[in-house]
Amino acid sequence: MNIKNKKLLTLSEQIVEQIKESIVEGHLKKGDKLPSEQDLAVLYQVSRPTVRDAIKILSASKLIYTKPGAKGGHFITDISAQSFIDDFSNYINISLVLEGFSINELIEYRRLFEVTTCVLAAKRRTEDDLIELKKLIPTPEDNLTNQEYFERDFDFHRTLAKSTHNLLFIITMEAITNVLKPMFQFVHGTPELREKLTNELLNIYKAVEKGDYELAEEEINRHLNRFERDFSIDGLPLENRKKITL
Repeated sequence: MNIKNKKLLTLSEQIVEQIKESIVEGHLKKGDKLPSEQDLAVLYQVSRPTVRDAIKILSASKLIYTKPGAKGGHFITDISAQSFIDDFSNYINISLVLEGFSINELIEYRRLFEVTTCVLAAKRRTEDDLIELKKLIPTPEDNLTNQEYFERDFDFHRTLAKSTHNLLFIITMEAITNVLKPMFQFVHGTPELREKLTNELLNIYKAVEKGDYELAEEEINRHLNRFERDFSIDGLPLENRKKITL
């Protein structure tokens, strides 16, 4: 006999699941106000403390927010892209510090993700995307400091993600960028290295401009190879840096 061990839900958790189901099915929409705690207790035939526990779970999950006052109550959250970005960034940061995964694993994930991003950008970019990408390619006349240069480089990668016109790609890129950017205050790039990187960004741009996704894949791989090979943070190779400061 094959008996499955399934976790039994508490009454509060059952209420949470039913409210989630109502959201998924479209019966509850962003901004909708939930019934009062008393009305929920009557609806679900439970005590008010049980309802309060369910409200706490929903609040912690950011599915609802609470407004005080006479016109207040519990409302379905309008979940923004920024909230996903912040949560994902925090998860990556904490995991690096607690060694849930290593910086090397993050760089490996970034490579796979960015290659796909660049391919999609080459297929989907608009004229406005190309204008924004071209603006971000550094020139000698810009006379950028190291920090300004790497800010520009990160912005180029973020704009590539925006050129996919896929919100999940944009969110993921923003989260990874939020984690990696602070590290680059320790990075010192020689003029020669910066020149090579700039040429690589230009080549990526040209491939995306042509819509040549195979060439775009080659160029982004070349760029990421240099990143992994030549950059060090605070004097340590990227693959050996186990922790960062939150």
